[in-house]
Amino acid sequence: MCSLAEYDYFAFLPQQTPGSSIKYYFELVNEESGTTLIPENAPTTCFALETAYEADLNGDEKTDIFDLLALLKVISGSGANSGTGDINKDGKINIFDLLSLLESLGAK
Repeated sequence: MCSLAEYDYFAFLPQQTPGSSIKYYFELVNEESGTTLIPENAPTTCFALETAYEADLNGDEKTDIFDLLALLKVISGSGANSGTGDINKDGKINIFDLLSLLESLGAK
């Protein structure tokens, strides 16, 4: 973990397998007040982060033709936008997300 500013820190996690769970806690060490654990009873209790399946728009834990169809519906305006179609993370759901999804499907 790297310090960015007085109270801001940055941590890099290596790439994880889609669908895996990452459990973590914080141990803060201060010369004046000692050690503080967050959550308080760590490591018995931890925070958890679930990794996502890239471009899995329909939630079936894989990227396939059904995700392509779901994205086409959102882009055309005939499908519900659940907010998961922004594959390239530019804040918009558009043709560039479709290209990213096609690239993802072609890489398999």
